[in-house]
Amino acid sequence: MSEIPSRIPVRFSDLINVSMQTVFVPEIHLIFTFRQPLDRERMQRALRLLLDAEPVLGCRFVSHWRSPWWERLPEETLDQARLLAVAEGDPDQALEDFLASRIPVEEGPQITCLLLGGAREERLAVKIQHATCDAGGFKALMEKLAEIYRALEVNPGYRPEPATGTRSMRQVYRRFSLLTLLAIFLRGLREVWRGIRPFRSLQVPSAKTSTSPLRFRFQRFSPEEAGRIMRAGGRCGATANDLFVTAVIRALKKTAGREKNHALRLAGTVDLRRYLPGRRADSLCQVSGLYTVCPGADPGPDFASTLALIQAEIREQKERFFGLGLMLFLYVHFGLWPWFLYKRFVPAFWKLGYRDGNIGPGFTNLGPIPAADFGTSRLTTAEMTTPGCVPPFFFAGVSGFNGSFCVSSGFRPDAVSPEWVEGFLAAIHSELMQFAEENAKD
Repeated sequence: MSEIPSRIPVRFSDLINVSMQTVFVPEIHLIFTFRQPLDRERMQRALRLLLDAEPVLGCRFVSHWRSPWWERLPEETLDQARLLAVAEGDPDQALEDFLASRIPVEEGPQITCLLLGGAREERLAVKIQHATCDAGGFKALMEKLAEIYRALEVNPGYRPEPATGTRSMRQVYRRFSLLTLLAIFLRGLREVWRGIRPFRSLQVPSAKTSTSPLRFRFQRFSPEEAGRIMRAGGRCGATANDLFVTAVIRALKKTAGREKNHALRLAGTVDLRRYLPGRRADSLCQVSGLYTVCPGADPGPDFASTLALIQAEIREQKERFFGLGLMLFLYVHFGLWPWFLYKRFVPAFWKLGYRDGNIGPGFTNLGPIPAADFGTSRLTTAEMTTPGCVPPFFFAGVSGFNGSFCVSSGFRPDAVSPEWVEGFLAAIHSELMQFAEENAKD
């Protein structure tokens, strides 16, 4: 097995997520349901080996005024780490508490799990520090965990080879010529303008501070409902992302804000693995870009008119370096800043936006979750959450598995009303199901 380095360089995307702790809780969750129980001892061993397979997971973030780094924890510390806990008492309450807990990025390890037993099924909740990867990396990591888990059944002494490839976003941008990079940068300037103009955004009703623990709400679409929605969207040439962004825009218009003349602006993420061979990154990392849609204060009288606006905006962006421009713009401007300045500037920038009422909510398409093969423990459902929100920012996202959809949002109940969040998620469901019914084939 290759030697695992004691230090791993921190990348610009890592710093973004660490510095953004004033905006969101930089953690992502995957919740799996299995028909047959998992071997707990083997899963604990698989998780320990996962820290070797992707070495950054076995590190702690070391802050330094100029340039931080990831420092590998001692092997005995990793061997003793309780990476897999078993829920006691009410499993639903245990899951809620687990989702609200935190991974201290400066302590590590950067992953932890909770096993929730049941009479007919077993759930595995996995929490990962967002600074180590994005949703695409997390899904690939779970496939690697399943691979290790299966290998240990055949060979208990199995050891995976550590990933040694780059974690940098340069693996994406180095594929373009200097002239193309200039065009991408200029595109980034345009996307910055799109993200701030007009200078008032519709805001989710929220307090600006909070002391309550994080809570999550889910809105699930059955495979039958999802099938109806996608068939209706197919008749309009709409992707799942087009449909959900449209539904979110319309749900916000109905539920969010008293200032009806403020622009509806929605920020989202783009998995930049689309630009990599086989859509695979070298190592566990974040290679996500950003985009914004802003259909204005009036998104139209019905779903079809809003969908047409959203499709036009996204189509125009897809034709020219989708998701690439804004991240390159940010790196050119801030990538060489010392850490002590950067971690102060980013929160200050967001506070200014909140004060001026120009930070709209976010929504991301987390994409389909692969049906990872855990051997005899058959995976039946899988759901991914977005990072939890720090008020007054609000964020939600959708994931898919085996023909179904799940929209989730994490929020602070003393800042954002749980009833409002539930109503917002229900409005997304209502908008999409009404669209499916109106566009059902006779």
